[in-house]
Amino acid sequence: MERKISCISGASAFTRRRFIASAAAVAFGGRTFAVGTGGKGLPALKFGVLSDVHVRNPETNDREVIERALTYFRDRGADAVVIAGDLTDEGIMGQAEIVSQAWYKVFPGDKAPDGRKVEKVFIIGNHEHDAAKMRLKRILKAQGKGNPFYERGVAIADDFAGNWDKLFHEPWAKQYEKDVRGFKFFASHWVEKGEMEDVASFIDPRLAGYGDGKPFFHVQHAHPYGTVRGSFIHGTWMGQNAFNALSKHPNAISFSGHSHTSLTDERTLWQGAFTAVGTSTLRRVSLGGTEENAAARKDADGRMMPAMVNTTMGRQGQFVEVYDDRVVVERREFVWGELLGPDRVIPWPPVRKPFEPDALEKATQSPEFAADAAVEVSAPFDGKTRGGSAVRQVTVSFPPARGGAGRVYAYDIEASGAGGETVTKTYLQDRLFLTPKHWPKRNAFPFPADVAGKGRTLRIYPKNCFGLRGRPLSFAVGA
Repeated sequence: MERKISCISGASAFTRRRFIASAAAVAFGGRTFAVGTGGKGLPALKFGVLSDVHVRNPETNDREVIERALTYFRDRGADAVVIAGDLTDEGIMGQAEIVSQAWYKVFPGDKAPDGRKVEKVFIIGNHEHDAAKMRLKRILKAQGKGNPFYERGVAIADDFAGNWDKLFHEPWAKQYEKDVRGFKFFASHWVEKGEMEDVASFIDPRLAGYGDGKPFFHVQHAHPYGTVRGSFIHGTWMGQNAFNALSKHPNAISFSGHSHTSLTDERTLWQGAFTAVGTSTLRRVSLGGTEENAAARKDADGRMMPAMVNTTMGRQGQFVEVYDDRVVVERREFVWGELLGPDRVIPWPPVRKPFEPDALEKATQSPEFAADAAVEVSAPFDGKTRGGSAVRQVTVSFPPARGGAGRVYAYDIEASGAGGETVTKTYLQDRLFLTPKHWPKRNAFPFPADVAGKGRTLRIYPKNCFGLRGRPLSFAVGA
């Protein structure tokens, strides 16, 4: 299968000293990182990345999906697998045992079929730390009464050290370090604010002699503050701690979850003082926002859609390959086993930063409708808001924007009248977290009938995740 490479890839800038070192490494069949693996053009390190697995119970297909992802990583020759928190939904041992069983089925004895050790870089998230304490009684009342799986409900948090050893046969520590083929991985389990250990104090002494140009990896559940999309949700004490620590190291690459943001959103990769990668979810993506069909905690009565976008098939992960001059990040979906977009190629060392927010936004193009795309507007009918209130609506339908170089994220539907007044409502593309072949043939969005009446003009603008709009479709109501 032909692999697509992101258009923002390219050769990294080299100093004269590094150029000479690289030339010498190639001449002797070695590697610039001096890890003694492979030859020219081969990755020095390969690893899989998952997060927010949220295993529920044996009746779900969670174990099947986990095994599918782990098998893919195994068959790609992974040296390690990262799971960036929230292995379980309620933080109970029975759920975590499903993860453990899947791991040891695919990697018995922590080994690949050729006998190589494959390292686990697993951490807990907030769901292991406190979900069982807060939710177990509610779960038993709602769904688990009489179910032994829930009623035995031993929380991982009851004994982190003992339970972690039972699950994964490794010692427990709030922060730990692992060496994988000469590369350092640091991991920080979820904690509450008063339990937080300083990340810098842990990693800085362990980087002595490591080399400023060689990447190292940090894994925690909360995003480093102010980096990838979803940075400003709870867990900011961990986010600020990690940001402060990693900002001193341009060769740091962080992997973090918690926000469930889809990997089809380009804002899940960030470069600044270091590099940050959002890890999405193997359970369901989050599409919370102000759009009409986003998950709504507030203003439900002010939104037209009676239901939000179905996100249950948002099961995503990544595969990372580290080369001498680049780090390649593949985005993958594990229901249909498809690539979610071009590989992200991070030039290394990160002298040039194509994933800085401003640079990435400028490089990302607008989505466009096909030349023959047409809008249809239904007759008015009695509908309801998300909050259940009656409202007159019309249905505005049109095909998804699949043209151009940009990927569509949402649509602005504008209704304007002769007096210049304009009403705008925004809608997410349904199934935007899957490849376009799984999108509906036509989008159908309810819109207020009182602003879509005769004499009005509707314009539908496709937008990418940064809000850059393509050319609109127009429809003159009553024409």
